[in-house]
Parts: sequence; C-alpha cells; structure tokens
Amino acid sequence: MKYGESSFDILYLLTAIICGIVMLLLSQTGVTKKMGIATLILGIGDAFHLVPRVIKHFSDANLTAALGIGKLITSVTMTVFYVLMYYIWKDLYGEPQQKQTKVLIWTMFFLRIALCLFPQNGWLKNSSNMLWGIIRNVPFTALGVIIVILFYKSRQKIRLFSFIWLYVTLSFIFYIPVAVGAGLLPILGMLMLPKTICYVLIIITFLLYTSNDSKSYTSKQGLAESNQIALFINACARPTSRTLRLAKTALDVNGNPFERLDLFSENPKPLNYKNLLKREQYIEKSDFSDSMFRFAKQFKNADEILIAAPYWDMSFPAILKCYIESICVNGLTFRYNENGIPESLCKAKRLIYITTAGGFIPETDYGYHYIKQLFGDLFGIKDAVYIKAEGLDIDGADTENIIKSAEEEINLKIKQG
Repeated sequence: MKYGESSFDILYLLTAIICGIVMLLLSQTGVTKKMGIATLILGIGDAFHLVPRVIKHFSDANLTAALGIGKLITSVTMTVFYVLMYYIWKDLYGEPQQKQTKVLIWTMFFLRIALCLFPQNGWLKNSSNMLWGIIRNVPFTALGVIIVILFYKSRQKIRLFSFIWLYVTLSFIFYIPVAVGAGLLPILGMLMLPKTICYVLIIITFLLYTSNDSKSYTSKQGLAESNQIALFINACARPTSRTLRLAKTALDVNGNPFERLDLFSENPKPLNYKNLLKREQYIEKSDFSDSMFRFAKQFKNADEILIAAPYWDMSFPAILKCYIESICVNGLTFRYNENGIPESLCKAKRLIYITTAGGFIPETDYGYHYIKQLFGDLFGIKDAVYIKAEGLDIDGADTENIIKSAEEEINLKIKQG
C-alpha cells in the first residue's frame, strides 16, 4: 500500500509542478498566467503535506509537526487556488466583476484563513479535531460552491471548460469526508485519491487551454510563410443555416487554411459601462494581454476574412455587432495617424461576405454595406466580395436552384490567388 500511495503522490506533485511551470513558460495572456500560477501554487502547497507523508511511509522519524504544518499550508494554498479560479473564470468569459460575488469570494477566503490559524486546529500535533474540521471547512465549501455555480452557468461557452464545474464538485465530495472524519475513520483517507484525480483533470484542462492559446500566437507566422490563413466568422444561429451552407462552399473553393469562430458559441458580449472602463484602461497602457482582446488579436492576424451572416431585420444578427465592438481596438487592429485618420494594423486584404434571405434584399444591404465601409476605413480591407441568395422562402421559389446559383457565383468570384 505504501508503495502505491507514495508513487501516486509523487506522480501528482510532479505533474502539478511541471505543468504549472510549462503553463507559465507558454503563457501569452493574463488568464493563462493565472492558470499557471494557480497550478504551481496547488502543487507546491500540496508538497508540504504529501512529501512528509511519503517520507513517513519509509522512516521511523517523528514527523508529527511537519505533517500538521503541511496540512495547514495545504489548507491555505487550496483556498488561494479557488480564489484564482474565480479570476480565471472572469477572464475566460469576459464577465464584469459582480461586486457581491467578489465580496463573497474574499470574505470566504479571509474567514477560511482566519479559522485555519486558530490553535484549536492542533496543527503542530497533527490532530484531527472533527469540530474544527467542520468549522474551518464551512467557508471553504462555500467558496467551492460559488466556483461551481459560476463555471456551471458558463459551461456551454467554452467547450474545453464544460466539465470544470463537475471536477470541482466531485473534488469537494471526496475531500469533505476526509477533512472532517478521517481522524475517526482512517479508511476515509482513501477518498483523497479520486479527489486528487479531479485536480489533475482541472490541471489538464488548464494545460490544454494554455497550449492552444500559445499555438494561436506562435504557429500563425510559420504557416503564413506558405499559406494564407482565413478567419471564418460564423454568425449563423442554426446548424442547418443556408448561409452556413454557402460559407462552407466558399471555404472549399478558397482552399486556404482557416480558423473558425462560431459567434453563437463564443457569445461575445456588448460593451457595458464596467467593461468599457476596463478596456479603456488597458488601451491607455497598450496592454492587450486580457482575454477581452482575444477576438481582436485573432482578427488582426488573419490574412482574409469570411463572414457568414443571415439577413435579419434589414441587417445581420446582433451578435455580429457585439463581435465588431470587440475587434475595433485602437492600438491593436487600427490606430489614428497625426491627422486623425484611422490606419489599419491588420493583415487581411480581402473580405468575403455571405448572406441569405427568405425575402428579397434591397439594393442597399445595410448589414453588408456597413461592414464593407467599416472594414475598409478602419482595417484597410478594400477588396470586398458580396454573395447573396435571396427570395428563398417566397411561394413558388425554387430554393435549391437559388442556392446552387449562389454556389456557382462563389466559384466565379472566390478563387485562391
């Protein structure tokens, strides 16, 4: 038993510490730095408890104080980890800080730390006082519940983080019986194994996100030497969208590698007062490390832009306007010269705009012409290709033939090079 448990503990600590260091080395944004720091804190903090445990298995030395102090340090670092989880959530989803949530998070943090420092915990004697095990874990559990709720509500926005709420929930389900009752029933200590696995799953999620984020920064330059990289902005709400069908045809005809951005999955938010102030502060410092600039960075580095947006209410879906707000960043995607004229900082030279309508689109398509003007003036994209399929739902319309005619137009207008 001692060999299996010791091997597991050492493997976990190496995984956490190495992954934390790798994340910090790969980190390109504020949120990935927080992931690396959180992982490193978790691994180093757990080491204070797990290393004496491993030594205890193979030594007769009196490690009572070391084990107890190790538990205290781990209790503190685990609490810090969950506070960082809150800020990771906020950065990931671009959510404005809710004052009540922030106050509650920090209240639970300081209450937990204060309770851990009471001598009644018996850390130096490595005692297991059930009453104080319950007391000090009440604010810690409350902190965990807040994190679970936040990630659960946001679970559908970023696929990679869909199950973080579940990992955190399970970690607490396994941890609480150990923290409270392991002193009376030592067999409960076995629950630390699945609890640790939950932490490893969180760490792996962080590492995958950091790796993907790093690749999006480092791989584009190498690819661009031989290929043009298109950014496909999908503003179609329906998986069976006819606009989406035409966009897929355009991507096939174009032939270039492309990055796909599904707006209804990413769900960019409109700027509100808090986010506007936050954004202005970052722009003033020319600091674009925050995740709120991720769309603008992606847009800036694309060689070509393809937008698929159905014709809604004389224009396009509102979510596309929210996206446009997020990419219009002075100093990142454009700048003003000494005469106050905007100059592009983007690579793209061509815009392909695809739309479909059940009825007929007037001569002035307010959606397309707005984007054409904006992209031309701010982003220097003067070459614009407009593809539309209209009248699709008019009684007697040959819908399939209209779609095929639009696909033929795509073949004529959108040719690589």
